[in-house]
Amino acid sequence: VNRVANGLLDLGIKKGDRVAALMYNCHQFMEIYFALAKIGAIMVPLNFRLVAREVQFALDNSGSNTLFMGPEFLETVATVRSSLKTVRSFFSIGPKAPANVTDYETFFSNYSDQEPAVEVSEEDEQLIIYTSGTTGRPKGAVYTHSTTIWMSLSQIVDFGFNKNDITAISGPLYHVGGLIDLTMPMFHTGGSCIMMRSTGFNPKETLELIEREKITLILLFPIM
Repeated sequence: VNRVANGLLDLGIKKGDRVAALMYNCHQFMEIYFALAKIGAIMVPLNFRLVAREVQFALDNSGSNTLFMGPEFLETVATVRSSLKTVRSFFSIGPKAPANVTDYETFFSNYSDQEPAVEVSEEDEQLIIYTSGTTGRPKGAVYTHSTTIWMSLSQIVDFGFNKNDITAISGPLYHVGGLIDLTMPMFHTGGSCIMMRSTGFNPKETLELIEREKITLILLFPIM
């Protein structure tokens, strides 16, 4: 996390800048989440079900200057890249990044793992999470560090999390259900999170995962 944070600072990312992420659930998502929080930059998690023009809208609307993406979304972004108004840096978390995209692991592995020297307060903005836009264009809902902390604490009290709990993150991390309602409360209590890719729900694989990893708590939607 610190290597990513220091690499972003060296790249010119500063407090208050917006940085977007378009990827399936993975540990790199959380590395980027915490790195941005440490330097006071604002993460913009993007719905991976969006089509190219919708991705472009969210990037332009948020004013994101950097985009992290999984290999599955390189082609989607490529179709609108030349039209993006603010994004200047592109990173791929997958293998064999194309020539015009920087490889995540190669770039950030060279940086220091020391704590970044940036002062961040609880009232600083941390996240911009977009609504579904069912009644018009999506709206970017802004979360401060204080917002995410208190939402997490509320869930800890409500669900009764403890450090021995193990959860499977079945919901997408771009949504508050997966990120704020489950991942962060578990992190804050010292429990364990098993990341599921969230590309589709497979009952058999989910039950096998629950048994194999000894899951104590899982958040599923009624249809699941």
